[in-house]
Amino acid sequence: MISILLCFLSGLLATLSFPGFSLSYLVWISLVFYFAALYGAKTYKESILYGFVFGAAYFGGVFYWLTSTSRWVGIAGYLAWAGLALYQSIFIILFSYFAWLIIKYSHKQIHTAALPSLWIFFEWLRQAGEFGSPGGYLGNTQYLNTALIQIADFSGVWGVSYLIVSVNLIIALLLLQRGNILKRIVSLAAPLSLVCVLLAASYSYGIVSLKKERGSAFINKTTIAIVQPSVPQEVKLDPRNLYPTLDRLLSLTKSSFPNKPEIVIWPETAVMTYLEDDKAALLKVKRMCEEGKVFLICGAFYRKDGKIYNSVFSISPTGETVSRYDKHHLMPFGEYLPFKAVFYPFLKSTGFFDQDQSQGTGSAMINAAGRSIGTMICFESLFEELGKERAKNADLLLTLTNDAWFGKSLAAEQHISAGVFRAIENRKYFIQSANTGITAVIDPRGRFIKKSRLNREEVIIFDLSGSK
Repeated sequence: MISILLCFLSGLLATLSFPGFSLSYLVWISLVFYFAALYGAKTYKESILYGFVFGAAYFGGVFYWLTSTSRWVGIAGYLAWAGLALYQSIFIILFSYFAWLIIKYSHKQIHTAALPSLWIFFEWLRQAGEFGSPGGYLGNTQYLNTALIQIADFSGVWGVSYLIVSVNLIIALLLLQRGNILKRIVSLAAPLSLVCVLLAASYSYGIVSLKKERGSAFINKTTIAIVQPSVPQEVKLDPRNLYPTLDRLLSLTKSSFPNKPEIVIWPETAVMTYLEDDKAALLKVKRMCEEGKVFLICGAFYRKDGKIYNSVFSISPTGETVSRYDKHHLMPFGEYLPFKAVFYPFLKSTGFFDQDQSQGTGSAMINAAGRSIGTMICFESLFEELGKERAKNADLLLTLTNDAWFGKSLAAEQHISAGVFRAIENRKYFIQSANTGITAVIDPRGRFIKKSRLNREEVIIFDLSGSK
């Protein structure tokens, strides 16, 4: 019973380490109790039980923000939260089983290399497949620890996770050893030294990276205005608010015109209509672009051949649509309903699953004011490989999102933390444009240049120039 409570405590500490709680330091001890329980497991069944308890507490806390969707879909919001937490816990259960085998049949001197490696394998595996989710990576807790996370440019977020697991494991081993503290340290001299060297090397690399100046990425300055209209989701969903919301966006955009922006960015589904089919809305947008002599990048819906897409449009100062990106990686149960024959009868009353969105197949590159912009929509920015794909031949990375679905929950903070890693991994500026926040500009070393407040109307002005 004590071991089960220790696993639950570890899951709670891990949850409190994530963005929103401002307790990121807890992650460095969050797994200690869980590892202690694993080392005490007498059978593989016990290891599986400990993995389940820890995983359920961990992911149940990290993904609790999903319950905020219950305002729109009722109890289905809680079922989605429970389903995601339990599904992700399967990977912790698998880790627990294989970790127990390693503990039982190998020497403790190799545990500090084998167990962290096993952890990041399953952390990587969690993003795979139709229901894969890269949320809840331990490394994301350190998104403000700028010096440490510079290693992400070659290791990704998983390198940071590896360090965190290694530190937790060595602390657990020190606590489990018998004798005084000196005797414990001597008995674990080799793995302890390895962990200390890895930490020192990571911080040293980060400090050097932050001081290192690279050549200018842009010959000419490009002024960008990012509009955060802060429209509550219930307002966006009411068709009567389409044009008042559009007028709100237009007004905020025009307030930036004294700064002479060349590019204006609106968030995901900023215009809740099929933009190219809605002549009245499109005319308003074109007139604004002509008046301000700006390129507009905005989120809206697109319809073709009976299919609907969650899209990003780039509209020139002459009112022409010069490029469009249709979202590639759709969110299950959000943008389409898997196993529709099974789930639709239960969710029909919500009105959100009458027609699935379709997967885009075209280019994800948006062009505006001579810049090539690798574009993502919503939770696409959580995927490292997708970010790398979008960064190829791009001047910068951009994500449009609408986190208003999740109210005042921790979803927005967790979301923007991923952007820090996408910037470092690709050494490119990362911009996130969000409806209710968090809107931000992050430099190629993962530092926030501009960052909005949550649930506030704001217009961020940013000059894209200087060192990459």
